[in-house]
Amino acid sequence: MIHIPDDAIGSMGLEEKDSDPLYKKLYENVKNGSGKTYFFNGEWRICAGMLGDRRSFSSATVLNNSGFKTRARQAVFLAAQLGEVDALKVLARYFSSSSYISGSNKDLQTKIKFENLYKNPPLDEYGMIPYLDEIVGNYFVMDFNRNGVAAMPDSSLYSDLRELVEDKKELKDPRDIDANETTREEFVKYVNKNIGSYQYKFEEYGFSDLWEYREMEDFIDTTILGSLVMSLTPPEGYPNAPYYNTPEELTRLYEAGKLDKKLNPLTPVMYRDSFPEDLRQKILSYAKEHNIKD
Repeated sequence: MIHIPDDAIGSMGLEEKDSDPLYKKLYENVKNGSGKTYFFNGEWRICAGMLGDRRSFSSATVLNNSGFKTRARQAVFLAAQLGEVDALKVLARYFSSSSYISGSNKDLQTKIKFENLYKNPPLDEYGMIPYLDEIVGNYFVMDFNRNGVAAMPDSSLYSDLRELVEDKKELKDPRDIDANETTREEFVKYVNKNIGSYQYKFEEYGFSDLWEYREMEDFIDTTILGSLVMSLTPPEGYPNAPYYNTPEELTRLYEAGKLDKKLNPLTPVMYRDSFPEDLRQKILSYAKEHNIKD
């Protein structure tokens, strides 16, 4: 979307930065960013969140409507960690029902857990909940924008799956409690067979001669944005919004030697190899000093 310098992260609202012409221009660009689609709208909100408007992370849930479910979930989870308490209410709604719009599966216990946190948020001295993932755990998100390839950002794949599962009853959601190996494999087989029809085939055709210039420009911008987002998306999904795999898919990945325990999304971030060792030691020292247990 736009290059945000490291020293601009979280700087919005700081007097010395707000008065700087360079930063002022950056803030204006983000504030006036294009809202031509849900996809662009959501990404501009993430930009605003990076600059310090934590509420914008929470409203980046509009990315659900463009098919980027894990990115939307991670954004609202980050908002909650930063102390945006209303984001806990949004997270609770995710689990109130199964939804192909958000990639969620109904879990009333988790819904109640988030609602209780909303009523009595465990904010630290800085007004944040940095260890929220250790309080509530991580939940897998059904998102087919993965392996470096994005589906068309119109969420049509999810709409069609919802129709097949909920209306026509031709498929069964693999996350349902009464799903079994047979129904899960039928679902996976259908998605693998048909997902190509929901992806742009750049090798087969160019631009339609019926398109207006604006349509062509939007298509190019959207395609570039999608490729940038996918290039930044970890292969296992985001720390607090990992990709959902059926048990059978996980078995196949394991047997193929493609599971890497270092990439396990359920491992708390501070215990991963990529986490700065000096910061990890400071956290552990603080926990020991204040008798904080894992």
